[in-house]
Amino acid sequence: MVKIIQAKLQATFLILILSTASAHAYGESPAAVTERLFPPSTNPFELSLLGDTLVMSSAALVFFSGRYLYEQKALPDIQEVNSLDPSKIFFIDRVTMFDYSKPLHIASGVTEYTDLALPVGVIALSALGVGEEENDSGGIGESRLHRVLEITLMYGEALAYSLGVKDAIKGLVNRYRPYAYGSYYSAGEIAANADSRCSFPSGHTTAAFTGAVFASMIFSKYYPDSVLQLPVWITSLGIATATGVLRVLSGNHFTTDVLGGALIGSFFGFIVPFLHEVKEDDREK
Repeated sequence: MVKIIQAKLQATFLILILSTASAHAYGESPAAVTERLFPPSTNPFELSLLGDTLVMSSAALVFFSGRYLYEQKALPDIQEVNSLDPSKIFFIDRVTMFDYSKPLHIASGVTEYTDLALPVGVIALSALGVGEEENDSGGIGESRLHRVLEITLMYGEALAYSLGVKDAIKGLVNRYRPYAYGSYYSAGEIAANADSRCSFPSGHTTAAFTGAVFASMIFSKYYPDSVLQLPVWITSLGIATATGVLRVLSGNHFTTDVLGGALIGSFFGFIVPFLHEVKEDDREK
């Protein structure tokens, strides 16, 4: 509850800053600027009790199956670790390979969680009724609650699918992380950690792109006429890209690991809201 209140306050503060700054710049009132930044629109998404029950059930199955496969990963063989040969690594990965860096590892976690938190900002805007049409059915309060539940449910589905698929692949594919070829960790330390050969795909990048694409997608649909659409896409994807770059520079992943994670995260961040979107033909009926 505290986190929700903090998110609402942060969103309100951000709206006030944007509105006030734009009002001074263009000579408009803060209310007029807010309407220009977040123009009212009809609800672009629709939930289905049966459909979303099935989707959430399958998403939960994918997530827990993926975790099971990941947790069952066998420990590496120390002789195999000692015989690792960098010359056998794919060229693009070999030339962008680094040893482990703890500061860059921490930095990649910061950017990852920043992207994961972006949809919370849109949830806060919906909870505050920003961009909500006054004639939405069910009254203002009910409509706000509906939007909050809608975004939360869709985000849960997107994360469950993307993280589940990521974990399943990690559990099935044996690929040593770049630091296994370096000097930061000893062969014994690498052999004692099953995660040391769970390099593909990058989990941080998967999560970051899921949050980035999902947040940008729903913002664009809720506020289709907003002048902030492009900045939101550029900022969110920029942070997600920074996460991938940091995962490579920190020695945790190869370039192709990051590309794989970006693909998985982007797909589920896009496809879940897309499948819930109310099509124009259905809206007119």
